[in-house]
Amino acid sequence: MLNFVYHKPRFLIRAYKYLFEYDKDEINYVRHNLGQGDTAFDIGAHKGSYTYWMRRSVKKTGIIVCIEPQPILFEYLKRMFNMFRYSNVILMDCAVSYNDTEGVISVPAIPGKTSQEARIDDQNIVVNKKEYHQINVKIRSLDSIVDETDLKPKIVKIDVEGHEYSVIKGMDKMLTNIRPKIIMECEARHINNHTVFDVFNLIYDKGYEGYFYQNGIKKPLDQFDLKRDQLSYVDKQQWSDNNYVNNFVFEPRQKS
Repeated sequence: MLNFVYHKPRFLIRAYKYLFEYDKDEINYVRHNLGQGDTAFDIGAHKGSYTYWMRRSVKKTGIIVCIEPQPILFEYLKRMFNMFRYSNVILMDCAVSYNDTEGVISVPAIPGKTSQEARIDDQNIVVNKKEYHQINVKIRSLDSIVDETDLKPKIVKIDVEGHEYSVIKGMDKMLTNIRPKIIMECEARHINNHTVFDVFNLIYDKGYEGYFYQNGIKKPLDQFDLKRDQLSYVDKQQWSDNNYVNNFVFEPRQKS
């Protein structure tokens, strides 16, 4: 049983750390691009910091779809959202990919523990670690979720540890018809069977432009240098460095 007196302030502290420290540019992007009554999707919610700021932005009249496949984190989020009385947050216990099926997520932690690095793709990255366990999960595509709910997100945040390519393939109709803005983590160190540029090109092909933040400045994606902005830090295991670029923003291209 969660100690609510203990976990409520920790939940808020974590959310504010994301605003002021971890993902401050991306959280501010969410806050500036969502308004009262909007809908947003948080794919790979973990402990709900993005969901918190999305919910603050859309207020009580908007809707947040929050997706987290790890059972312990799902139960944590359910209890936290109940405690905060978030009646407009739809919490789903599934993974996201290109179709509706069942699969396995590998978690680099002992059973009973969670991890931000839980993943479907390239599971050898996890299995080669000393401690890991696997979880059977339901898998949904975003197009399927939209068909079921009839929701039209203004922003979709994606954090799926290397499975981005499949998630994007599974939101083809969404990108064509709804055209939400996207905030996506995409790192070469999480990918073995394709590249980050393969992921970017899937989104470009749907008529989008890409950006990233560096030192608080929003830059066009053609200024991103994989070796300089990612691989050089990975080689030194310094991916927590503030200059390491792992989050990207995509916006529908303006019609000429």
